[in-house]
Amino acid sequence: MYQRERRSWSAAEDQLLRDAIAKEDPTRIMNPSKWHAIARHIPNRNNKDCRKRWFAKLAKADVAKGNWSPEEDERLLKAIEKYGSRWTAIATVVETRNSDQCAKRWKDTLNPSIDRTSWTAVEDAKLVEAVNTHGKVWSKIVKTHFPGRTGLAAKNRYNSITRCNSGLDLLPKLSPSPTSSEISTLPYSTSDSSSSSTSPVTPQLSLPGTSTP
Repeated sequence: MYQRERRSWSAAEDQLLRDAIAKEDPTRIMNPSKWHAIARHIPNRNNKDCRKRWFAKLAKADVAKGNWSPEEDERLLKAIEKYGSRWTAIATVVETRNSDQCAKRWKDTLNPSIDRTSWTAVEDAKLVEAVNTHGKVWSKIVKTHFPGRTGLAAKNRYNSITRCNSGLDLLPKLSPSPTSSEISTLPYSTSDSSSSSTSPVTPQLSLPGTSTP
């Protein structure tokens, strides 16, 4: 029985495959029949070759971590214009990020409807109360109490509030002022140790350049 020779995929073929998937609607790549149309764009590769290559290597390959580059943001915005919130399709266009990363980047950073105004004291109090009620479920908190705010913004603000409050505990605690009865029992040094006066006498301080009478 004839068996086709297995050839390694080249970088050029990988790019052809990415382009073909983007052209043939990435939202339907889970449909096996769609791979026949995709394979027509890659010479000498059939539908099974393309499907296996995509899911085995390219779908999860080169997924970057950390900060997004301006180029990635640009690709993301263009993909959103075309595909809306179909994040699997969008990730195929972005190439370097997966669907979860793309959705998070849009919702936390790029969405123009995000409320970026400074937090007020009233909002701070409401945020603390919401965390006490719901726990640190940020998506639920912002959806219920802070429409327009992001979960990331709420999390960062709460952490800032708790850091400030914990800082107060580090300040030195001042001792309360002594009462008059406590003052009368303090040992004071007077100029005349044989004086019969029981009133406390303010001690005389010796300042530089002066003499004590």
